[in-house]
Amino acid sequence: MTPAADAASADTTADEALPRAFGPYMLLTRLARGGMGEVFFAKHGGLQGFEKHCVVKTLREDLASTSEYVRRFTEEARVVVQLSHRNVCSVFDVGRAEGRLYVAMEHVAGRDLRALLVRGPLSPAVSVHIVSEVLEALDYAHRMVDGDTDAPLALVHRDVSPHNILVGVEGDVKLIDFGIATSARVGPVTEEGTVLGKLTYMAPEHARGDPVDGRADQYSAAVVLVELLTGVTFSDGLSRDEAWAISGIGGHRPKAYAALDAQLRTILDRALEPKRERRFPTCSMFGEAIVEWARARGHVADARDVRRLVTQQ
Repeated sequence: MTPAADAASADTTADEALPRAFGPYMLLTRLARGGMGEVFFAKHGGLQGFEKHCVVKTLREDLASTSEYVRRFTEEARVVVQLSHRNVCSVFDVGRAEGRLYVAMEHVAGRDLRALLVRGPLSPAVSVHIVSEVLEALDYAHRMVDGDTDAPLALVHRDVSPHNILVGVEGDVKLIDFGIATSARVGPVTEEGTVLGKLTYMAPEHARGDPVDGRADQYSAAVVLVELLTGVTFSDGLSRDEAWAISGIGGHRPKAYAALDAQLRTILDRALEPKRERRFPTCSMFGEAIVEWARARGHVADARDVRRLVTQQ
């Protein structure tokens, strides 16, 4: 079992001047580059004045070289395109251009949670509001059924982290990047023996490479909530080697965790249980627990509070 590579492989788009055409899109600026490919701010549309901005994620050319990977990617893409929820960043197109597979999704004006965390901990009210919105998105995805068979898809995100949670300038909260999701229909779209996701947010069963379900996403969302409340990374106090050693076991808590409200810690401890059968049965139940705790203490926030936070200079 090896972690997904952090460095991008050589890609012919890497050094080409922007803007440039890419299939039906115009790539404007590069937003990110990683082990799976690149992400671009782009636009699409024909007539001047009728263009719409979006985000285009291109996958590494070598990932599209095998028919099995393309089949699995295409099958999973059909599931992701069906996602329609106020807290899920919509994917509206999936295709291939210049030998690369790509996904095109809505552009959310705002920033990801990493940008907010550099300021320090968020208030309990805003922290709970943001994570409860994420849990709503996850619960929706976990409950999806196959439109052809009416069978549960058991969709799992597998990469819930501050990188993949956007907060918009209007106070909206969006979960992005179901690109490494797995469903009961086709299984994970990964290379053999590779665990995808971010180590410090992985549930122990995910880090071990075991099969995962929605309770793995619940664990990851709980890690994000701890970071929002404490202002430190969940792996605070651990070296990278120590983080790897404990990743498949669980049980770690950053030192700042002890200062959190005792009842809230009880709720979080359940979501962070190393054994998934001891966690909340669903993300919705975890969300209800943290919202009930927050309301009982007067920690109430909404989109207006998030909007003010995002627009602060």
